Amino acid sequence: MTMFVGTAPLGCAAQMMRMASQAQAIILLRSLGMIGLLPAERSEACTMVLEKVNAFGESWCTTVMTATAGRPADEVFAAALGPYQRATSENFERLTQPVERDLT
Repeated sequence: MTMFVGTAPLGCAAQMMRMASQAQAIILLRSLGMIGLLPAERSEACTMVLEKVNAFGESWCTTVMTATAGRPADEVFAAALGPYQRATSENFERLTQPVERDLT
């Protein structure tokens, strides 16, 4: 019996690759902000931890609900990945926006 049908694994793999590349950029931007080379909110470290906790909770709930509904493995995996992918995309968008600086 095949666990995955059609091109679903490719979609999940592409999502994971995008998430991984965005995560690398996020880590770089946050690190530069924490050492003072880029402007950053003082609460960024706290935000970083809380978003992971929230994504884990949402992922757990959607995964359990999808699995107990008897959905195929690719849908369960996509449900588990979704909250992390959304958080990563939102962080990437937020952290790559230009910041206006007061040069006076």
